[in-house]
Amino acid sequence: MAEQGSVRVVEGSLQWQDGAAPAWQISSDWLRDNCHCASCRHPGNGQKLYEIVDLPEDLQVSVAEQQADGGVQVRWSDGHASAYSAAWLRAHALSDAARRARRVAPTLWTRALGARLPAADWPALLADPALELAWLEQYCALGFGLLRRVPTEPGQVALVGDRLGFVRVTNYGRLFDVKSVPNPTNLAYTAVGLGVHSDNPYRHPSPGVQLLHCLESEAPGGDTLLVDGFHAAEMLRREDPVGFALLARVPMNFRYADAGTELHARQTLISTDMDGVVRAVHFNNRSADWLDAPADLARDWYRAYRAFARILKRPELELVFRLDPGDCVVMQNDRTLHGRTVFDPGRGRRHLQGCYIDGDAMESRRLVLRRQRPPEPIERTPGPKCLNRSTQPSPAAAMKGTAKASASSTMRCSAACLPSATAPPPRWWRRPSCMTSAICCMTCRRILPTPAWTRSMSPPGPPGCRSTSAPR
Repeated sequence: MAEQGSVRVVEGSLQWQDGAAPAWQISSDWLRDNCHCASCRHPGNGQKLYEIVDLPEDLQVSVAEQQADGGVQVRWSDGHASAYSAAWLRAHALSDAARRARRVAPTLWTRALGARLPAADWPALLADPALELAWLEQYCALGFGLLRRVPTEPGQVALVGDRLGFVRVTNYGRLFDVKSVPNPTNLAYTAVGLGVHSDNPYRHPSPGVQLLHCLESEAPGGDTLLVDGFHAAEMLRREDPVGFALLARVPMNFRYADAGTELHARQTLISTDMDGVVRAVHFNNRSADWLDAPADLARDWYRAYRAFARILKRPELELVFRLDPGDCVVMQNDRTLHGRTVFDPGRGRRHLQGCYIDGDAMESRRLVLRRQRPPEPIERTPGPKCLNRSTQPSPAAAMKGTAKASASSTMRCSAACLPSATAPPPRWWRRPSCMTSAICCMTCRRILPTPAWTRSMSPPGPPGCRSTSAPR
């Protein structure tokens, strides 16, 4: 065993210790498969340039040297050399504590969320990447989001879907109308109330995201019901761990059929990963077909099924609100279960249009916007000409319309406004959705220079802005 500071080679494997953290025995196969040198990964796209069978089965670490930054330089038994920074090793540590810390826990909610629905103004979101990112972050945490002021024209829901991701065409078409019709092929096309459910569990894979856009809402009733399926699943785990385990292990058959369609899928009502974390809920009483499982499991499975269904009907979990014309609700289909109250089509029209998109496209959009967002302004002493005396509202606050200007708040300026600045300020991007009248002045806009993702946008200054000059 060779020891080199906090790096050791133990029987051909690397043992690495980060400060006071417990030492980490790293598999040689895992470590070599994560070499990012130019011989192993394409320098442009980062994809692997070798097959796993190209690596020796008896691969071992011959020499390991600790670098100045705490990282490791490795020489392998086949002569290959690899380098791993301390930051990379930290970010990819496989200890139970490190893996738990990497998990992004969802924000579980109940009907109490009704006082602070995650809503954004659609025209403002289109013009403001920061506002779009804030809305996507809330959607990711809660499993749904609302968009206001979407134009009430047929087909707009598909345009929203293509903006957030890519519309998925199904047997229902590129989009579908939700209204009461004669001889319906689906209970959604009636006026009856619908219990909360996920859509299309008879499809594999099920749609990741569903959008419902309200065009008309005159009929009494027809309120939207939402339930956090993840929260309900965790409640079942606490109250009936055996039942939870059954629903997570034994799949149900789902089916849909009409004159031109025959769809079948088999999946569990609750899906978990290897760590037991709930990743999906598929619940649809109308589309449930038959349980194909050992006979001795049926009684206990149905007991768990009933228990889960009763939890989903608990009033404290039901978020109830009315969609007005122009409102569009966007739901993570394998988490946020949706339904509606009964409505009377004889006393007014109720017309929604919907579509499906894949969830990975929305997640990609969120991550790209995160990567492209400008850094936060640095706290500095303002220059003598700076008129700014207020804090800029956060995107989340702006989205809720709750941001207030404050004359006593901390003053912040970009480097371009400092007394020592010798160069003129660069071109600025100014948000048209600005909700305070004191975030910008002729010298300091309190927003960093225009990043690449907004250079094509040159909107006028927001109403009430102290500066009367155009962005420079």
